[in-house]
Amino acid sequence: MRKFAISLITILLIGIGAFYGIKTWENQKNDLNQPRKSVQKVSHINLVALGDSLTEGVGDEKNMKGYSGRIAKKIRAQYNVSVTVSNFGKAGDRSDQIQKRLDTQQKFQKRLQKANVIVMTSGGNDLQQLLLKNVLATSPKTLSAAVKAGQQSYQQKLSALIKDIRSYNSDAPIFI
Repeated sequence: MRKFAISLITILLIGIGAFYGIKTWENQKNDLNQPRKSVQKVSHINLVALGDSLTEGVGDEKNMKGYSGRIAKKIRAQYNVSVTVSNFGKAGDRSDQIQKRLDTQQKFQKRLQKANVIVMTSGGNDLQQLLLKNVLATSPKTLSAAVKAGQQSYQQKLSALIKDIRSYNSDAPIFI
């Protein structure tokens, strides 16, 4: 049963990743057909990070503020551009909790409005909650049905979160 659950989780994560990867690829492919705007030299980037413990930097032994600090360091070094990082990651947050913080925190909203780049991690805690609710599933079929329903719920929450982010900033690329 445990191997089945792990396999199912792996398949679910791969499926979600593939779905959003394909959607992103399609959007980028469509963008290639659009006329290019002239490229301007950028001297400063406002990077806004939102999400869970991965975004917050929990467990970062080098105290670089997790992946967002590493991204900023690489941009500074590679492109000689100053970077301001606003990290709104919070350990344990599910997608709905990230959404609630965005809806209620003006500082979060204002930083998103000024962002040039948005990075986000979300979903691990959603999945953990789903599995904990179904830890006593009586059969693989029952667990599969719960995971499928959870996947649909997560996709709806993630879509709503992205739509909300876009209401504050319609231009900055979002990296999930």
